[in-house]
Amino acid sequence: MAVSLNTDPVLLGVATSSYLLSLAIFMPISGWLADRMGASVAFRCAIALFTVSSVLCAMSGNVMEITIARLLQGIGGA
Repeated sequence: MAVSLNTDPVLLGVATSSYLLSLAIFMPISGWLADRMGASVAFRCAIALFTVSSVLCAMSGNVMEITIARLLQGIGGA
């Protein structure tokens, strides 16, 4: 991945860390949203967000884009 993004492999750790951080932050919020919107609606929205952010990860051209897409994936995964 580092070669295809023309970056240092150490910088790609930021993308991985951003996923884990957003997953940890938004996990409690997702429970509140499921109570407020309904579990099936929240689940469908989460799957849609995760799918869209996965496509964005595939289309990313630099470390900043993949980091933002991984943040969105963490929110969808939560």
